[in-house]
Amino acid sequence: RSTTDAGGDGASTDDVARAYHRLSAEFDPIRYSGHADPSLQQRAAVVAKLLDEAAKALQDDRTRREYARHLLD
Repeated sequence: RSTTDAGGDGASTDDVARAYHRLSAEFDPIRYSGHADPSLQQRAAVVAKLLDEAAKALQDDRTRREYARHLLD
C-alpha cells in the first residue's frame, strides 16, 4: 500500500483510482447536457478537467508527493 500525504498516512493508489472513477462519473459534463441550467454543464466540465489533472499528478508516488507539497504551500 503506497501512501504519500503530508502525514505519511494517505490513500493507496487503488483508493485514488476508485475515487477518480466515482467522481469523474458524477461530474461528467454529458450528464448535465439536458439540465435546465446550462451553466451546470460548463461547471461540470471545469471540475472534470481538474479531476483529470489531479489524477495525472497522483498516478505515481513521486508526482503525488510533489502535488501534496504544492497543496500545502
